[in-house]
Amino acid sequence: MAPTMPPPPPPLPPAVINTTAPPPHVPGAPWPPMAPPPGLLGVSLVPPPAPTYPPPIPPPPSTHHTLP
Repeated sequence: MAPTMPPPPPPLPPAVINTTAPPPHVPGAPWPPMAPPPGLLGVSLVPPPAPTYPPPIPPPPSTHHTLP
């Protein structure tokens, strides 16, 4: 009698994928930016907002008329 072999382990479903790993690099495509550590999201990638200056003063209406 042939020895009874244990059944092979079932294949892993495709859903078991490390979602935290970056996607594979496509040749010719730019490398994705490094993900910032938790807690600093948006700090190292987003530049600081520009200072808000007061709106420019509109020029006064011209007193020079080109029409007679």
